[in-house]
Amino acid sequence: MPNAINHRRLQLNGAEIYLRESDGGDGSYPDLLCIHGNLGSGLWFEPMMARYPGRIFAPDMPNFGQSSHIASWEIADYARWIGSILHHLELNAPVVLGHSLGGAVAMELAFQKPKQLSRLILVDSSPVDGLITPKEHYPAIEAYKADKNILAQALKTIAPTLGDEELFAQLVEDAWKMNRECFIGHAEALGRAQFREKLGNFKIPVHVFYGAMDILINEQLAKPTADFFGTEAVKLESCGHSPIVEIPDEFTEAVKSLVK
Repeated sequence: MPNAINHRRLQLNGAEIYLRESDGGDGSYPDLLCIHGNLGSGLWFEPMMARYPGRIFAPDMPNFGQSSHIASWEIADYARWIGSILHHLELNAPVVLGHSLGGAVAMELAFQKPKQLSRLILVDSSPVDGLITPKEHYPAIEAYKADKNILAQALKTIAPTLGDEELFAQLVEDAWKMNRECFIGHAEALGRAQFREKLGNFKIPVHVFYGAMDILINEQLAKPTADFFGTEAVKLESCGHSPIVEIPDEFTEAVKSLVK
């Protein structure tokens, strides 16, 4: 039987945070705190939440999905929000899994709260040296926020093997709710999100994954991050940028093997 997924709203720091949490587990697997990527929400982790034999907490960050919009889109501010959620949920040293932009937030969280995490899992993550988006790409990004069909096409490129059309339609709806100021704002913020100095003495285990068909984070971008943390950049076959929804069975098994 798949795990049940519960939904609730947290009132934190004057904003509303939408949270998904799974009820799986007898304590034999550690809690996972999952941080979604750009255009994302906690919905991206539901396939994994149904499969992982432990608890998973997957908030919609501010500016995303069903959470409140705020006046900042800096990676450090998102990490402070995740830290507040971690504190509110009273999680004790969870494994933190960050996907895409969420990987940058996870690394920033590790800098802000290094003693409160047990392990980092970076999935098709923004690199340790930041992710520069050429300004000639900005008009295409602006088009996403004006036309839902164009936005859907963009999402299809980052989850190219996702066959669940109902889930994909829901992902598009959540992406469409993102704060319009963030479309270019996130591109600029990721360029500034560099962690070599901040995490030079970081000690807890880090794992790096990337999809074989990922058009955003290829081996040349994933490997320097893995090298920095003294680990391997693990290539996941048969998926693009989003193994969490494209190959959830295989990816969940990979996570289980790391954290058990």
